[in-house]
Amino acid sequence: MKAGVLTTMARVLSQASQLAVFLLAAHIMGPAQFGVFALVSAVAVIALRVAQAGWAEFVMSWTGDAQVPAQVLAMAILSGLAMGGAGLGVSLAVEAWPGFGDAGRLGMLFSLWICLATIWGAYNGLLLHRERLAASAVALMLGEAAGFAVSVWALLEGHGIFALAYGRLVQQAVQLALALRILRLRPRLGMEREVLGQLLHFSGNILAARTISTFRIYAASFVIGGFLGPASVGYFRLAQRLVGAFAEVMSETARIMAWSMFRSALSRHGSTRGFQEEARIFFPALLVLGVPVFVWIALEGETLVTGLLGPEWAPAAPVIAVVALTQCLLLPSYALEPLLSLAGEVRQVPRVSLFNAGVSIALALATGPFGIMAVALGQALAAAIALVTIIWLQQRHVGLDWRPILPAGFRALPALAAGVALLLLLRERPALEALPPLLRLGAVALPVLATYLAGLALAYPEAARQGAALLLRRTRRTT
Repeated sequence: MKAGVLTTMARVLSQASQLAVFLLAAHIMGPAQFGVFALVSAVAVIALRVAQAGWAEFVMSWTGDAQVPAQVLAMAILSGLAMGGAGLGVSLAVEAWPGFGDAGRLGMLFSLWICLATIWGAYNGLLLHRERLAASAVALMLGEAAGFAVSVWALLEGHGIFALAYGRLVQQAVQLALALRILRLRPRLGMEREVLGQLLHFSGNILAARTISTFRIYAASFVIGGFLGPASVGYFRLAQRLVGAFAEVMSETARIMAWSMFRSALSRHGSTRGFQEEARIFFPALLVLGVPVFVWIALEGETLVTGLLGPEWAPAAPVIAVVALTQCLLLPSYALEPLLSLAGEVRQVPRVSLFNAGVSIALALATGPFGIMAVALGQALAAAIALVTIIWLQQRHVGLDWRPILPAGFRALPALAAGVALLLLLRERPALEALPPLLRLGAVALPVLATYLAGLALAYPEAARQGAALLLRRTRRTT
């Protein structure tokens, strides 16, 4: 429980600090310059996914020879160095083009970041493999704090699009240093041919799925950049990043908890028979926690963006609403990779990822000429199609039956409806309309949250009693 809380805290701190820096950068740079950063960053993230392959995931699922994780770590280091070197070469070529000097220099910084981030990812996988969730969370939080401080300083000092890259480099350096200190594990060269074959097969599937999925996420940005220019990219990426900050907290926490819960079920039962029992807890909890957040963002997106960045960024507000509601459709995908990996069906991941990416990219290309709102709606349709394929995969290859899972999540709908109705009612009150945007958000959110929690207590009385008992015990211990 403590490790889970620390993991959630680390993800919340990570996304809060990244979002704060992101918003500060958007405010200082403006849509056009921010769009240039977004495009270079998108290319770097895709390259990072290629470099990371599936090294960390292979380690987390490994149950054999204790020497293998150190050997996988060596593979990860070589992969990071190779991709970082390739990125440096491309960046030098880009810098030589007239008018692309800043983009090339930014690419050089990101090339170094790719190298550090790849190695850190493998070490973090080792921490999770050894059940050192708390240590992983602490390393994440300290790295984020250091990166946040450097990014803010660099932005205020006028370093522009390079400021965020400086922060990322410091963040990864701190996290990697802490992981080295905690694990004290040296990489080992050499690997048995059979294990190498398993590694390449497993990582190849993860690599294909991750690369396709990441390209799918950023394809809309590339299409918008091609049709509408950097400023429109800035608006669209702001919407994606604002919503993505909340989505990544939930997705990363859910992914880690899914690995832990379903791996424990596999150990207890020796097969995937125990997955259904865990799924009846995991997925309803994910829906109950995730859907209200994205509905709130969709309803309050205009207040959020104008309050944080001012009227210059107002064109992003309708896109924020669509992107937020789209995330509701993607919640079941958070556990797909752990489920298929533990079920021995990881080869299915790249296949469905390729299909979903093809749909997403095709819709982005079809809607790109009609503006950023059309692109956002096209991506919502792509997410609906992805939801169908994800549930089909979980039922066919993992054995999950969603018929008893969905009703447990639907029990929260009356509480959600009550919260939405109260939000719409309160924000029209004259006394609240006179408040500054961010203060109004807080004033409305508190009673809405209380209403939703009360509704959940009525919908899930047993869980409410258990939660109250746990809170009471913790309170007594501290007094």
